Amino acid sequence: MSSKPGKTPSTNALRGRIGNDLAVASAKKRGERIVASEVNIRKPGTKLKGSSNIDQVVKGTDTRYHGVEVKSGDGKLRKAQEEHYPKVPKGGLEVGSDSLRGEGMPKGHVLRAGDITSMRVERWDIDSLPADTKTALENHTVADILDGAAGPARQQELDQWMSSPGSRTVDKLWT
Repeated sequence: MSSKPGKTPSTNALRGRIGNDLAVASAKKRGERIVASEVNIRKPGTKLKGSSNIDQVVKGTDTRYHGVEVKSGDGKLRKAQEEHYPKVPKGGLEVGSDSLRGEGMPKGHVLRAGDITSMRVERWDIDSLPADTKTALENHTVADILDGAAGPARQQELDQWMSSPGSRTVDKLWT
């Protein structure tokens, strides 16, 4: 399995990338729009040390912003993530990157309550992927497979797996 064609998984980073690819595809299927990735957040006035990155900020069908942290396997939240993520919907954290500039939250913006209305931890059980889809991920990305590049059988198999109970769970949700 790989998120990059021709690569075999050798690290949790690759598994995490597949999880992120699945989360992006799933968000799109739900009608959410990815507005930013790897959004740095931290206590106001601090540097990168002790900061966290939100994997994705999506604009939901409700037109509100939602933060998404993606985990796969037995990945755990880091100490800074445990500290920061519950505070995202409440406000008070500084945006440390410019990835939300187009949404009116540039670098240095201190989040207000409700700027990002929820923060969730999505867990993808990539170990439960069907064997043929795992094999297809050695040469294709998640998006490629869903676009039919690995053939209609793999496309249907991945689509069904993504919709099945247990493929994706929400471990934590803060509002």
